[in-house]
Amino acid sequence: MKKSISKFEKTSFGKKGIGVAITVVIIAASLIFEAFLVANMVANTNVARRTARETASIETINAMDFLKRSMQEAVRHSAYKASYDILSRGGYYSIPDDVSSLSCKPYWRKYSETLEPDESVIQHGLENATRDVFNCYGKTYSTAYSKTGILIDTPPYSTCGSVEITNKGNNKFDISIKNDCDRRFEVSRDLDPTGHISVKESNANFEDEVKLNTFELIEKAKSKFIGSRSILNAIQSATSGMGCRNLVVEELGCSYEGMEDVEAGDALIALKCSDWKSKLENSIDVELAKIKIKDADVSFSFSSDDLNANYKAICTICEPFEEETDECISPPECGNGICEEGENNLGCPDDCAPMEEPESCIKKTITKYRTACSYDFKADVNVEVAVRTKEKTEGTYYPIYNSKSGNVEWKRLALRFRILDGNLGTLNAKTDSCTEINYC
Repeated sequence: MKKSISKFEKTSFGKKGIGVAITVVIIAASLIFEAFLVANMVANTNVARRTARETASIETINAMDFLKRSMQEAVRHSAYKASYDILSRGGYYSIPDDVSSLSCKPYWRKYSETLEPDESVIQHGLENATRDVFNCYGKTYSTAYSKTGILIDTPPYSTCGSVEITNKGNNKFDISIKNDCDRRFEVSRDLDPTGHISVKESNANFEDEVKLNTFELIEKAKSKFIGSRSILNAIQSATSGMGCRNLVVEELGCSYEGMEDVEAGDALIALKCSDWKSKLENSIDVELAKIKIKDADVSFSFSSDDLNANYKAICTICEPFEEETDECISPPECGNGICEEGENNLGCPDDCAPMEEPESCIKKTITKYRTACSYDFKADVNVEVAVRTKEKTEGTYYPIYNSKSGNVEWKRLALRFRILDGNLGTLNAKTDSCTEINYC
């Protein structure tokens, strides 16, 4: 028998069908929405990644641009630093073994021997120092940028770069820095997980015009201290003006009788001028201060340890001379004559009696002895000479980077060297070792 479906049952089944359909639609809609969200997130992520990569690329390119601009500016400052250091070492970049130096100040003169650097030595040293300083600037920028995740690689100019300095006159020089290395400039960074960015620049050569007073100061110093012996002249002026050049002592008895001249001279100078050496040191210092160089300032530094002095004494010992006293003497009269002084009335008649003292006074004289010495002083002086650019003139101060403080300081350009000169010829040069300049 065929089973019939009631109206209620039809209605109930219809409602269930509609509910399932709605559920399916909702699920499908949710899936579509989720898919849209996922797609949107993926799209945004890709955009973000692309934006980050583009930003990183721009930053890397900017770093390369900054590097090139900075290295171009470093040409001038490298030349300044090199000039400052070369002059402070007496014109030498590397002081030769046959040139004595003290605290990296080479001797330009040891008596008649001259050891000053020639122009080719100075220029070669200036080029080497400029190259080394320039190389250090690149390393400095690399270290600074590495903290931001950007890696900078510059050519090793110290080992395979070259510098050429051309004198254009009026203290102007063309500085040409060439990269002869296999490496060029490269700025790079990692963009995990999206890869690696690298920007390379093939041109790593630079050129600039710089104003330096290096050669001018050295030529002025050579003219004053090598062309002439200014230190010796100052010593001779000081010794000839000594207040102890002539000394005299007078005594009732001659305490120097039988002594040699040199012993008499030692005793006399100890008595009359015990501080002669310090006086001579001050006198030499005064004479050195008179040395002038046109459009430059000159100064000297030395101590008592840098001075050796002696003297030669020529003495007149126990020279007798008579000197009147304030005492009056009157010899006695005897008859019609006068008993001679010193006879003590011997040979005079017994009835000889002294007469009254005459109105005039005969002064008594005594014998004294004189020791006189004249002194010939000689001295040697080991001095440090500093020749500086004239204060408050163009090119006097250079911006010098101080690696210890990390600051740029304005310093006055100064040429420093040592001179040992004099007319005694016994003082030896004090020397110590001088290491190479280390910039990095």
